[in-house]
Amino acid sequence: MKKTNLRILSFILALVILSLSMPVFANDDVDNGTMDTSGEYIEDLTPNPNDNLALEDISIGNNVGGEPSVELQDFTVVTSSTVPNGVYALRNVGNGSLWMSVRANQLTAGGQMQQYNFGSSPADTFTRAGLFKITQVGTTGRYTIRFMMNNLLSIGFDESNNVVTKIIPANDEDVPLTSTFFLVYNQSGYYIRPYGSGYYICAQNTDASGATGAPNSNLIKSSAAVMGDCARWELQKYTGSSSRGCTYSASPSISNGLTVGTKYTVTMYQWSTDAGVNTAYIDVSDEYDSIVDVTRVSDYQLMITGKRANKVRILYYIRNTAGVNIGSYSSDHLVVPYISLGVAHYIRNVGTDKYIDIEGPSKSEGAIIQQWQFNRKSQSKWAIDRTTGGYFTFRSSYSGLYIGVDSSNSSVIKQYSTQNNYTLWRFEQTSSDNYKLICKAYEYDAKVLSLPSSSSVNGVDLTRSVYSDDNDCRDEWMIYSSLYGIANYYDDSVAENQQFLQSIQDANVFTVYVYNSNFGTDFFMKGQVLSFDNVADICPTGDNSLCGDLCVDEYGNPFHHKNLNTIYDCIDTIDREDNCAYVMWMDRAAGVYCYESSGVCTPYTGLGATKIGYPIIEVLSITEYLYPSDEYESCMAITLAHEMAHCFGVADVYGSVGHTENDSYSCIMDYFKLGQTEQFYQDVLDHKYNAFCSNCLEIIGAKILENEIMEGN
Repeated sequence: MKKTNLRILSFILALVILSLSMPVFANDDVDNGTMDTSGEYIEDLTPNPNDNLALEDISIGNNVGGEPSVELQDFTVVTSSTVPNGVYALRNVGNGSLWMSVRANQLTAGGQMQQYNFGSSPADTFTRAGLFKITQVGTTGRYTIRFMMNNLLSIGFDESNNVVTKIIPANDEDVPLTSTFFLVYNQSGYYIRPYGSGYYICAQNTDASGATGAPNSNLIKSSAAVMGDCARWELQKYTGSSSRGCTYSASPSISNGLTVGTKYTVTMYQWSTDAGVNTAYIDVSDEYDSIVDVTRVSDYQLMITGKRANKVRILYYIRNTAGVNIGSYSSDHLVVPYISLGVAHYIRNVGTDKYIDIEGPSKSEGAIIQQWQFNRKSQSKWAIDRTTGGYFTFRSSYSGLYIGVDSSNSSVIKQYSTQNNYTLWRFEQTSSDNYKLICKAYEYDAKVLSLPSSSSVNGVDLTRSVYSDDNDCRDEWMIYSSLYGIANYYDDSVAENQQFLQSIQDANVFTVYVYNSNFGTDFFMKGQVLSFDNVADICPTGDNSLCGDLCVDEYGNPFHHKNLNTIYDCIDTIDREDNCAYVMWMDRAAGVYCYESSGVCTPYTGLGATKIGYPIIEVLSITEYLYPSDEYESCMAITLAHEMAHCFGVADVYGSVGHTENDSYSCIMDYFKLGQTEQFYQDVLDHKYNAFCSNCLEIIGAKILENEIMEGN
């Protein structure tokens, strides 16, 4: 197994900022009118070829598509006093070219019922928006009426005398009396009256065909005497073969993937021509537990949250009254990472620590894509955009062309001007939380974007190879919208102190983890000795005139303070890079440092000091306090993470209300007591607690998204 991202690779780590705006997608009409999806994505599923098989037997494959084709069928007009169980189109007797329908193919309760001109009988063309399953309840003379768009949907009246859709139980025997109907035949049509009501389902005396903006096509409740022929309906019984199907909806849309961290409600709407087959079931098999979290709302509804970038399959079933699956369907979807779309990103190879770049650099079609050292130039920046299905494109900020696979040689990676399957990529998260990048054109050949070897030489051409889950990592990638760093400077007096240097490294790793887990950030880390020879003592050797007794240690010996103001000035003279926090580590007693202003010397005894919103951190000696305590390293790590937050504009919140959300610990920006640090340090790494409260998370997150962290010189 690969090592986790907490490891240090040659003192280099990197920062990734991933954000997303999730588009809403609605498909075209299923049958008639404009589908009012209210921001939901709605899709019909075709039957699984392994229909009737158990869950584990359903084969892999994307079955998303239109309805199964149904041959045109003759229909029978029913005129008997007892209506046979079956599927019917309901033609209005008063408006002979219009049939009962639901506006905008509504799949949920509250939809407006209307009359609609289908051109020909829905029973002849099997147009589900105009078909209803009518079943007699025992021998009572009462009937249930169910939609063929959704078998759990029936008809009722609202407070404004409109006829609208309503939900009823799946089992006909459980349907309340008030949700059943009397169907009374009279003069070539049927009056449809809800049980307990003196009113009928009526069309208005108009030729208006239902559509948005045509309210006079709405069905209303009225008396037969008032509405005459418009209160009666001809029952046209579908005589074709039995059929069943499934529609699912998702809110927000999952048509372009499920974004990690976002909650999606997926609902199944099933239909069947068979009496008593009205029950749906929706599931995600256990093999996807690491990819999504699933909470069951009901048999036909799930709440799904994306966890890791990969592919997930949602399974749908139709069940009979005995609970046996008689129809099976499935749809495949991509879980996608949280990425800032359209923003320039750097793409780093985890194995070589080099970045995707254009050879030349060239703006020409077909130029080779290579690796190169980090340089912040536009040929190594790539705008990432999301496309249909959850696939992404990587467009060069330099050439405007896309990373793609040569269609004539699938091992060659070039840049192209066209978006197609060769330039579309999907993310799949690895065991070490990096990403495989998989080309859509070769999605099933087990090859991923990679380097031909682990060589970190500039100019090595990218290729595709079979993925290997090992420590090589040349086939794994990280995405960064900006790169920031921690530059670790330390006194030459501790340059050989291996324990102290290891603690610095461990503190960096902890800080990287804290910011990565909360904000998708990483840091590349540097280490460099900075001599203090040019940092003058406040008082020369043996001269106490400036500091007085403050310059005498507990044994009466002269004590030479280091002026923090002078040290700040020293760091300011360093040729600093933009977007990099500079940390001065000092393994000395805290009392050694002081501030001097106008001849007044004030000792500094804290652990760290940072200019808020400015990329300089002074981490002072903590060895004097803790060594050889077990909390030595954890205190250094917590201190660095705390001080780094100041670079992001977060102030100390000592004792402030709203920063103590954890049961056992406060926010890392609050007080910390000795005796707590080691356990807190470990609990954060073990995902038991968050280092920050929600208020501080919001402040830091806003700074990251605004890209306003740690300005340079």
